Amino acid sequence: MSQGAVARGFVRPRRQERRAGTVGGDWLLCQRREAEEWLDQGIGTLDAVEQSLADLNRINLWLGGLRSLTRHLLPRLRRWPSEVCHILDLGAGGGTIAYKLARWGRLHQRPLRVFALDVRLPHLQWAQRQLAGWPEIILVQGDAWAPPVAEGSVDAVISSLFLHHFTPDELRQLLPCWANLARRSMIMSDLVRHPLPYWFMQVASPVFARSPITRHDAAVSLRRAYTPKELRTIIDQAGLQEAQLFCHVPYRMTLVLDRDEGAQP
Repeated sequence: MSQGAVARGFVRPRRQERRAGTVGGDWLLCQRREAEEWLDQGIGTLDAVEQSLADLNRINLWLGGLRSLTRHLLPRLRRWPSEVCHILDLGAGGGTIAYKLARWGRLHQRPLRVFALDVRLPHLQWAQRQLAGWPEIILVQGDAWAPPVAEGSVDAVISSLFLHHFTPDELRQLLPCWANLARRSMIMSDLVRHPLPYWFMQVASPVFARSPITRHDAAVSLRRAYTPKELRTIIDQAGLQEAQLFCHVPYRMTLVLDRDEGAQP
């Protein structure tokens, strides 16, 4: 590997990974491909990682990630009792979702406290610099396998671009555990695996994926993502048959589980 590649904060995929289809082959994305994302592995310099987090913020804002979550969460926040609502954001990354919710809460005089949980300290350090002046956002370093939150201690558990990081077997274990943390609702938005968004990102990378980390991870994410049918099967196998799964444009889907009838808008 050249020193220049390391200095720029990225490495090229290994040849065997390309052959296996993590970044090539199966152009119709018929099969889900399990591969590691560089951001999860800590690959890249601090500057490259921070640029990738900024890319993810841009992608969430402009490509439907935020909207596919808030269209289900905000009506519930309006309906729930007026005391402070506690929200746990799993895999919060750079804190885009937490910031948008806190900003909405201030604009609508709706008291919120958002716990933004991520396992990687550099992500939280970057988020801390971006979120100065927002005390209603609490950054928490922790593992989604064992969130430092008691069962039923938050009103809502949310995530965006997070579910595809786990295998079907892992989701069957984790979804019921996450659901038990919420008093009212669990709302999780993610990508839909389909060739159109995959090829769109190949073309639109200069706009949305300026970091080499993001360009790699976007391709991997779209191959790791589930189809609605696959995720629905996993949800049912996890014992959460009462959960709803909504599909949204462009190629997003949102899992919504209300813990009681009063949680629904």
